[in-house]
Amino acid sequence: MKQTILAVLISMTVSTFAWAQAPAARRKMTVQTAPSTYGSYATNEVTALLGFTGGAPNFGADYARMSGAWGFGGFFFLQSSKDKAPAVTPSVSQVMSFGGLLKVNFVDIANVKAFIAPGIGFMMVKDGSYNAASNTKADETVIGPVWKMGVLYKLNSALNIGLETTSFGNFFNDNLTNYAAPSRYYSIAATFSF
Repeated sequence: MKQTILAVLISMTVSTFAWAQAPAARRKMTVQTAPSTYGSYATNEVTALLGFTGGAPNFGADYARMSGAWGFGGFFFLQSSKDKAPAVTPSVSQVMSFGGLLKVNFVDIANVKAFIAPGIGFMMVKDGSYNAASNTKADETVIGPVWKMGVLYKLNSALNIGLETTSFGNFFNDNLTNYAAPSRYYSIAATFSF
């Protein structure tokens, strides 16, 4: 009987010791590393645009998923219209555009960032082309190249303020030069990085 009690006590001691050690044996080993630098991870850049052309406001937004100095994204742009006094032809045509772009930060120093962003977009122009002979206006939808470039001042790591210019082209004809507004627009830009 003493041998049985002794065997049970030894068995309980061994099993208790084994259970106490089991969670420690199952733990995964982790290695502490130093945080990585800012440029090694992809970041999102969203730019809000506000400008005026001939007294008519324009609004826009750019998005780019950056990986280091370059990234892919898209844009939206809306130029409101403004008519001349006789209202025969607008002094500024309404333009709505959206498309994709490739953004490249070619200058990124302590307080300044400069970028270019070529892309392709659709442009919907209301009262775009004006034919003086027939006194008619036409709405058009075109597809063409888009060129954006800008300079930003870094307020902090998440907010930059500056200027951006946007130019539109047309792959199929040169009607953009006939519109009642330039094909280049200037805007104040605020870029948020997160």
